[in-house]
Amino acid sequence: MSENPAESKGVGMSAKLRAFVRDLDPQTLQDLQQTVDAEIDGRQEKTAFRVEDIHARMSPEEKALAASEIARVLREQN
Repeated sequence: MSENPAESKGVGMSAKLRAFVRDLDPQTLQDLQQTVDAEIDGRQEKTAFRVEDIHARMSPEEKALAASEIARVLREQN
């Protein structure tokens, strides 16, 4: 079987990232962590939604069902 180039690149990048992080001094590592945390928070805010945004004319039961299904999908992605 042939190896997926995207997967092999990801593995190589992961090793490079680990080596890069291992060589950082404590202050720079802390700065990197804060930057990553801010980026994650920003992405979560961008993907946040309200059920009302999906369909304003949904009944409360439909909204609850939609919210439940969306939560299930998000849990599966993590």
